[in-house]
Amino acid sequence: MTPNYQSGFANEFATEALPGALPVGRNSPQRAPYGLYAEQLSGTAFTAPRHSNRRSWLYRIRPAAMHLPFERIGNGRLQENTFRPPWFHRNFASEFMGLIHGAYDAKAEGFAPGGASLHNCMSGHGPDADTFPKASAADTTRPDHVTNTMAFMFETPAVIRPTRYALESSQLQSEYYRCWQGLKKHFNPAQL
Repeated sequence: MTPNYQSGFANEFATEALPGALPVGRNSPQRAPYGLYAEQLSGTAFTAPRHSNRRSWLYRIRPAAMHLPFERIGNGRLQENTFRPPWFHRNFASEFMGLIHGAYDAKAEGFAPGGASLHNCMSGHGPDADTFPKASAADTTRPDHVTNTMAFMFETPAVIRPTRYALESSQLQSEYYRCWQGLKKHFNPAQL
């Protein structure tokens, strides 16, 4: 009997609960098998060169972005055929993103110029419930270039702690988490 070995540290591994659940040849297809959502769990900054990325692709019945708002606990610590806009993901880094001008394709209706979003370490996020079905059905054979838009993003391994002023501001979208609550369950184990 010849032993089978998995490749060594920092290589790619794959496992699936149902045959065909993992997309072949791409990580984030426009429509994932079984009606699952593709979500990247990233251990490096999104700006890191591809060869040094440390990430896992998860294919989930519902994305982590559907989480309800986090509540303070203890000492107050917070924790051609690809999907566009950005996939559902969680990062070890905290992301602070702002829109200066134009529209953001993952939340075209809810992210106005002058606005900003904060997704601290391991907070699931991605396209909102209105954007996901549109992007999943879009014709990806014809490029859709984002134009007349300027956005920025800061990433840090630190947890970003908003000031009391920011948390009590009338501009705070305390219902922000609701943009994902309309995501439908598409999982069908009988469908490939």
